[in-house]
Amino acid sequence: MITANVPLRAVLWDFDGVLNDNAPQGRFLWTDDFEGTFGQPLDGFVDAVFCNLESVLTGREDLLDRIGRWIETSGAETTPETVATHWLEKDFHPNTAVLDAVARLARQGYRQAILTNADLRRAAWVEGIAERIDGIEAVYASARLGHAKPDATAFRKVLDDMGLSAGEVLFVDDDSTNVNAAAALGFRTFRYSRLAHDALEWSLPR
Repeated sequence: MITANVPLRAVLWDFDGVLNDNAPQGRFLWTDDFEGTFGQPLDGFVDAVFCNLESVLTGREDLLDRIGRWIETSGAETTPETVATHWLEKDFHPNTAVLDAVARLARQGYRQAILTNADLRRAAWVEGIAERIDGIEAVYASARLGHAKPDATAFRKVLDDMGLSAGEVLFVDDDSTNVNAAAALGFRTFRYSRLAHDALEWSLPR
């Protein structure tokens, strides 16, 4: 439980769906020209590569291996690296309103980090983006942690590394399962959506 006299010291942000507005109305923008680029149905690619992702998100399986198997079975004339690059290069759509809040909190002296479910290649990509976001001190990616949200171990590893207690951290995520898991550990929490942005602003320190 959150103790009333514990001050807020940090904000832990989810990446996709919060800092990165890459799927408005549930449609991932990187998929728009996939079929035209690779000459293969998108649904088949998604089913082969993005289903049952736990082993990928916890670093036990390489996403490129899955893409390679899809290439072999589909007959697509490409390479795993080309497909992964296509996906990542088209997947960052900054949520400027949230990033403005990140910058403001940085000026106020609050610590901030990202906790994201991501495979190793995407983790490195998110880290590169985070270097350009003023105020983000670290990226905690599930593949590097060995545990993915909503696993409590993922949250505990972040707290241990940052040297903070759960009650000192506000966790912002667009997934209710992740938000509930963090709340059960004592985090302050906010479930984000584009419609709830004004409410987020009211929840943040001014």
